[in-house]
Amino acid sequence: MNRIISELNARFSLFTKVLVLNSSIVALGAIAGTWTVLQISQTQKFTITHYLALLFLGVSISLVINYLLLRIAFAPLRQLNNTMAQVSQGELTARVEIEKAGPEVDQLVNSFNEMLDKLEDYRKSASSQVLRAMEDERKRIARELHDETSQLLTTLLLHQEMTLDFIKKNTKDGVLSMEDLPMVENNIKHCQTITLTSLEEIKKLTSELRPTILDDLGLEAAVRWLVKNTEPSGMKIDMQTAGLESRLTEDIEIVAFRIVQEALTNIIRHAQAKTVSIKLTNHKDKLAIHIEDDGKGFIKERVLKPKKPSEGGLGLFGMKERAELVSGVIDIDTAPNQGTRIQVLLPIK
Repeated sequence: MNRIISELNARFSLFTKVLVLNSSIVALGAIAGTWTVLQISQTQKFTITHYLALLFLGVSISLVINYLLLRIAFAPLRQLNNTMAQVSQGELTARVEIEKAGPEVDQLVNSFNEMLDKLEDYRKSASSQVLRAMEDERKRIARELHDETSQLLTTLLLHQEMTLDFIKKNTKDGVLSMEDLPMVENNIKHCQTITLTSLEEIKKLTSELRPTILDDLGLEAAVRWLVKNTEPSGMKIDMQTAGLESRLTEDIEIVAFRIVQEALTNIIRHAQAKTVSIKLTNHKDKLAIHIEDDGKGFIKERVLKPKKPSEGGLGLFGMKERAELVSGVIDIDTAPNQGTRIQVLLPIK
């Protein structure tokens, strides 16, 4: 019996089941009420009070039966709603486990579970790419500190030791001769030059991590500073702005600056471009960023939808993630040997 009920439940849609249940209750109620009135009216006198009592009893029974049947019919939807509540509270592994609840409900459950699976895969992929991006950035910082700053500081230390040794060897009775002073002075000046160079390298590195000009003067000034520091790479960069006289919100300025920075970094590393065009336009309700280069381009699907996370473009992924943080959208148009055009729209709240 349970097997037959289960098969019937799986065969009919929710709409059909509700329609049949309600129609059956109405029909049975009408038949039962009519039969009861006929039986009672044949045995005793039927007053209006009897009619009202029977009406109340019939309606009450119909409502109770209807409630019980509908509760059974809508049970899968309640379970679906409970699972959605679990997911919204952070239980991302929760899934709806309903079988043979009807074509419509089964399709809804399968679609919901499939959506959760895709979100979980995307979350894992995104986390993996974010970690790789962080590790790559740490490697870059460590490499620059080792190749530039560390070597300069090592050289500074050696010159200081040489100067101290020179002073010790050439000091007699606690006094350094006048002939030896120029040598000591030159060493000290050389140490000062190395110190200044080290400070410039550290300043450059910290500016790349978080340029203070962005906080002090805003997006336009920060992007112009970025362009000025990028042009020594050999590219010709044309920058145009409109409507950026006033400051934007902090999150929009940070996202916009990082997107432009990441785009220029990608162009330098991969595009082999000669010219780059950057346009920033404030349309009052949204900030439009247009970046175009005449580089070698790439196959869009291979980079944006890689078969493996390690094959994807971290730079493009980071740009997309940053745009989505402020409900923005990014569109990339490219092809091999046809350059790359990046269009970003960030809503201004």
